[in-house]
Amino acid sequence: MGQPPLVVISEPVHEAGRRLLAEHCRVVMAPNPSPAALRPLLWEASALLVRLAVVSAELVAAAPHLRVIARHGVGVERDAVPSPCATACGRWTWRARSWGWSAWGA
Repeated sequence: MGQPPLVVISEPVHEAGRRLLAEHCRVVMAPNPSPAALRPLLWEASALLVRLAVVSAELVAAAPHLRVIARHGVGVERDAVPSPCATACGRWTWRARSWGWSAWGA
């Protein structure tokens, strides 16, 4: 059996959320949300979890194994994740609209 999928997180999320992901995936926290910091981490990533980071078409193209781009949080711009580009490349995009800080519990 191969390694668990790699999830790259662009910005800090609640520790409970990170622990939940770590039960099923390898989790890597980017040093910062810049494209330069994300690009080398995405080469083997299966998923990218962003908060405020903008995901460009170039980043999607640099991630050949990427299957999911998820945006965590509410009240963020819809165009921060290039859904048409991601979908055309066979990647799912997901925006957790109704989840807030309480979704992970206290």
